[in-house]
Amino acid sequence: MSNRILSLMIGLVVVLAGVLLMMNIFNIQTEPLSEHFLTADNVKAVEVVSNGTPHPLTFDQQNRFVEVINLAVHTGMENDLKVVKGPFDYEKIVIYQFEGPEITATPYGLVNTQLLLTIPEWNPDGLIRETGPGELNKLFSDVANQ
Repeated sequence: MSNRILSLMIGLVVVLAGVLLMMNIFNIQTEPLSEHFLTADNVKAVEVVSNGTPHPLTFDQQNRFVEVINLAVHTGMENDLKVVKGPFDYEKIVIYQFEGPEITATPYGLVNTQLLLTIPEWNPDGLIRETGPGELNKLFSDVANQ
């Protein structure tokens, strides 16, 4: 191969690598921010309903709930053997917002210690799955048993 052809091929590879790099940078900058389910300043109150009795979360518990639920992910209906379905110490969680409708979350089951919730407003055909160490079920059970 002559030096001229080799130089053209190297130049073409460098130009194409630059184009790919620019495309990736553009995609990173234009990628939408992750969508949060709730904002802490829009949540008026969160109640855990147990045996028909509402138990409100404290301000700190409510803020932790918002943090954890915003890290949760959408998932399909999980029918595998890893899902443990109740019993739970509570029937539902009601989220009251300053702006927007009241949201009701119903416990579906647990995968290890991570809570699966049915929340039709956020995922009509599936579930919302907690990520992380799985602290929501313990939080809700503690509040329901107070």
